[in-house]
Amino acid sequence: MSVLDWSRRGVLGVVAALGADVALAQAVPERAPNPPAPPEGQTETLKSGVDAVERMTAEVFIDGRGPFPFLVDTGADHSVVSQELASSLGLPMRPLALVHGVAGDVTVPSAFVHAFRVGSRTLGDVALPILLQDNIGAAGVLGIDVLQDQRVVLDFKGRRIQISDSPRRHPAADEVVVRGRSRFGQLVLVDSSLGDRPILVVIDTGAESSIANTAFRRRVVPEQASRDGELTSIFSVTGQSTTGAWAVVPLLRVGGYNLSHVPVVFSDLRSFERWKLHDQPALLLGMDVLKLFDAVEIDFARREVRFSGLHARETPRRTPPYRLADAPAGTPLRRS
Repeated sequence: MSVLDWSRRGVLGVVAALGADVALAQAVPERAPNPPAPPEGQTETLKSGVDAVERMTAEVFIDGRGPFPFLVDTGADHSVVSQELASSLGLPMRPLALVHGVAGDVTVPSAFVHAFRVGSRTLGDVALPILLQDNIGAAGVLGIDVLQDQRVVLDFKGRRIQISDSPRRHPAADEVVVRGRSRFGQLVLVDSSLGDRPILVVIDTGAESSIANTAFRRRVVPEQASRDGELTSIFSVTGQSTTGAWAVVPLLRVGGYNLSHVPVVFSDLRSFERWKLHDQPALLLGMDVLKLFDAVEIDFARREVRFSGLHARETPRRTPPYRLADAPAGTPLRRS
């Protein structure tokens, strides 16, 4: 039997079923007409929503039917469709796919889609791995296979998503631009550190919380390396699970922003190994930090991220560090 090999990250914490919100058991929407393509270089605003843990979703059309809420996940290598949606649409099956989750690998069916549309952008003849909706947390996942070479703006203040080609423009007065580099399809930010020690950061819009590897813990937070924090469960979209330990990072710098008392879960996820980040301090920056900003713009083509409008509780210091609310010890969090 044929096997398609691709990589997928996992879910941190308890995954809740969203069947009532997605309503896949109801009648499938009629075919929708394709919208006109926006003029070249023009930004397109997509209708969006949030899931149970305030991760952003975008409307997706499959073979002319929809819209369906797909989780926007900049840490996912490939888009995914839920088993419930694939069954409702009667999508034809394709070769099995090998899915690399954070807790192990599984082989799952894949579905064939003639037209996968997000806004005015359509991908033709694609195979999407099929996973359970309960494990995904939405009707599907929108990964970087769709978002690559695009500029994606997550407007948290306006609760909307914008997507466009990558225009050249000067930063706005309230924007901080952080450069990065591409590694295995992921945009890795290099202008980040904890104290005087550099770290690598991946923007992960599919993660409710931020998570770092053991190299981060040992080399950046040595005083905590020998102590076990409160454990939390890490659930993969594959249905498998592993564990991580909570800790609070005293001061984290991302670009021009200093963030203090950042709750982080430490675990050597398979993602770090696949991206060759397991032997150096690396952090997946999750929604707990990202949603403190008015907007986060991720430009895959130019390999840069722009942050604007940070809103958080200030620490007593006058310099610009900001304090994040500490998560309760042992609280399970959700990842995608």
